[in-house]
Amino acid sequence: KLGVKVKEAVVVSNSVLHHFLLGLPVSGFERYPFKLELSEEVEITGKELGLEKSPETLFYVPPPLKNFIGSDFLSNVLFLEESSNGDFAVADLGTNAEMGIYGEKKLATSVPAGPAFEGVGLFSGMRALPGSIYKVFFDGRAFRFLTIGGTKPLGICASGYFDAIYLLKSFKVLNREGTFTEVKNPLLSSYIREIGGQKAFVLYDDGETLIAITQDDIRKFLLAKGAVFGGLSALLSETKVPKELFFSGAFGTHLDKRSLRGVGLIPRELPDPTPVGNAALKGASLMLGKEKHKERLRELKEEFEVL
Repeated sequence: KLGVKVKEAVVVSNSVLHHFLLGLPVSGFERYPFKLELSEEVEITGKELGLEKSPETLFYVPPPLKNFIGSDFLSNVLFLEESSNGDFAVADLGTNAEMGIYGEKKLATSVPAGPAFEGVGLFSGMRALPGSIYKVFFDGRAFRFLTIGGTKPLGICASGYFDAIYLLKSFKVLNREGTFTEVKNPLLSSYIREIGGQKAFVLYDDGETLIAITQDDIRKFLLAKGAVFGGLSALLSETKVPKELFFSGAFGTHLDKRSLRGVGLIPRELPDPTPVGNAALKGASLMLGKEKHKERLRELKEEFEVL
């Protein structure tokens, strides 16, 4: 695709994909105590990886940190260490949520958040792509929304779910446990419908496309939210509160801070998060052809304690 021969490539990923790439057994990820087959860096040619179009390319694969915390997390930290101004926390929130605090003490952990933040397994869930509802609000007369690209809605991404669930909680359509309540307000009740034998909040229905948030969706979202809150709380119990909090990856780009606080994704003492985009990719680019950055990542691997 590049139209040129690639001399060197850097590949960062979570630990499972790291093992898949290198053809390593993944049985160590099946049960506690989780075990990596390989925790060192690897330099390998495209030919050895079976890549026929790039046989001479040298692939540098940095080491994972430990268990389910991969080189993508270390690459996040490598980039943020260069660009931030002191202590920070970083969270890469996906199916496997990796998070850590960088300060006097460097701590990292991961939690199985499940695929809800990526829209998988939810009635109208989708990733943050064109047509995805990323913002939900109430204008005093109706629930409104915005889509990525301003196109017809196709589904809802994570930030849209946070907004909607926060609003439903605020209007007491949902109780503290996340269960739909009996709503007497006719305006609010007009949005509630039964879908597949369970209550649901219908955000859009044009006869062709039905976009709704079901009771099952809310349960899955709150499980993911609770896992992240628990992981961050565990880190804070072991070290000082950092000055900054970064969300890396697509997650967090459209998040409304009021909704995030309202549903309790992060502990109160943490600062509001700043989205930094694909920080893992940015960290990988720092290592491309730069031995000093590769060496720094090796040092970070040794400096981080895994909780």
